[in-house]
Amino acid sequence: PVDDVVKAEVTEKAEKPAKAEKPAKAEKPAKAEKPAKAEKPAKAEKPTKAEKSE
Repeated sequence: PVDDVVKAEVTEKAEKPAKAEKPAKAEKPAKAEKPAKAEKPAKAEKPTKAEKSE
């Protein structure tokens, strides 16, 4: 019975390399390479309206 459990655990791990084999999302740092939006602190740099409201 122990062997069966071990085999079952091994097969589960062996059957779940799909996520490891699909680093496509991890290999797509396109979003990370496009910090254009993050580089646009224009809105953050314009607290003029907030300052005027004070």
